[in-house]
Amino acid sequence: MAQSELAQNIWLQALDYIQANEKISKTSFDNWFSQTKAISLNQDEIIIETYDTFVSDWLKNKFSEIIQEALVHVLGAPIHMRFIAKEKEVPVQKPIETPTNTPTVKKTMKTIVPLEQPRERSIAEKTMKADQHQFLQPTLLTESDFESNLNYHYTFENFVVGGGNRLAYNIALAVSEDPGSRYNPLFIYGGSGLGKTHLMQAIGNQIHIQGDDKRILYVTCEDFVNDFINNLSKNNMTKFRNKYRDIDILLVDDIQFLAKKEAMQEEFFHTFNHLYQNGKQLVITCDTQPSEISKLTDRLRTRFEWGIMVDITVPDLETRMAILQRKLNADNMLEDVPRNVIEYIASQFDSNIRELEGGLSRVVAYSTMFGKNDITLELAIEALKGFSKSQQAVISIYKIQKVVASYFNIQVDDLKSKKRKQPLVKYRHIAVYLCKLLTDSSLQKIGKEFGGRDHTTVMHSVQTIEAELKTEADTQRMIQEIQELL
Repeated sequence: MAQSELAQNIWLQALDYIQANEKISKTSFDNWFSQTKAISLNQDEIIIETYDTFVSDWLKNKFSEIIQEALVHVLGAPIHMRFIAKEKEVPVQKPIETPTNTPTVKKTMKTIVPLEQPRERSIAEKTMKADQHQFLQPTLLTESDFESNLNYHYTFENFVVGGGNRLAYNIALAVSEDPGSRYNPLFIYGGSGLGKTHLMQAIGNQIHIQGDDKRILYVTCEDFVNDFINNLSKNNMTKFRNKYRDIDILLVDDIQFLAKKEAMQEEFFHTFNHLYQNGKQLVITCDTQPSEISKLTDRLRTRFEWGIMVDITVPDLETRMAILQRKLNADNMLEDVPRNVIEYIASQFDSNIRELEGGLSRVVAYSTMFGKNDITLELAIEALKGFSKSQQAVISIYKIQKVVASYFNIQVDDLKSKKRKQPLVKYRHIAVYLCKLLTDSSLQKIGKEFGGRDHTTVMHSVQTIEAELKTEADTQRMIQEIQELL
């Protein structure tokens, strides 16, 4: 038997042992261990390969003792372990269901009522093809006696993992397994409808599943502000502060709504400090990174950056198809919708999961309304006519780059280059300004598309053009003409 085959055979036995360990939850095993493999073994060392460095570091720092115990069980003696990462795309792991108008659990949950599960298979039996998707049933949660505001539909099990959210998913899972420790605060940012709320609430639900008996509170920033105003008007700030500070995990959604609200920022600053200094976990979501939040105090901005910031970007086509497949599977409709229809719908909505699922609902409703028994590609095209963004005049960063380059008779690569000669710098400023003006992209995203520039450079370009537009007629004319071309 080849060395690599022997290593993998031993590792599979070790994984079976790890999977049976009561300290390892099914979610932890699926996400940290299921895509690992042993690639080398000698008398002194076994080398374990993972798909990225974060997973390697987490296995080493969090699970070394359990892994060593498993290897001793298989080999009969301790062995040195080395974890390495093979940076590559891995298959989409778990489909997502982004519910709309679903009930909210107003109490925290202690009792777990699991769905009926099939027989647990060994690791060797679980080997799957790279293009397969697992549709895992979410764990159902019940109510307890503390208002957490968690929606029990949001779990790690029904979150689709793809290239645009894999790091955020892994870090969120790590936080749920060790809250208040390494990644505190966790700041998740990205566009609307990409799964930030789902991931944040999955942290809270997973902590409940683990039975840690922690006090958890999920709240939108808007609710926090309204709560503050109501209690302030009633001279009842003690009750307000007890609510937000006498807890173990605080989950705050859409923190950008604190912008320009100085009194609320002051209150949230003290709440943040109290929880952080007492080792409590904070998870915050936002539509942009802290440095881009308008009129946010420096002391809050720096605190948001204390822990770890991670973004969620738009899902790729494969991930979007998996999202639709998961929704169809949950609604027992998978056999009724052909793959080419799923692929078409996924191709029409590329920036927002809620719009993606709305497109699917529209196609299904259209077929019902007109008495169509079969959902065909032709029906889907008709149902989505004029509805999807891809059929409308969407302006992308690349389109702006092409039009600007053509207008000034240069190449797109010139706009992305590091060249600092005039007038190229002016042309680049204009292109960046238009990207900020005409797209929903973050400063970080724009900078990445312009040769990997950071957000401060993008801000400088935007501010430069904004200043010129007030005084320079030439700049005004060029911007107007390019916008007309776009």
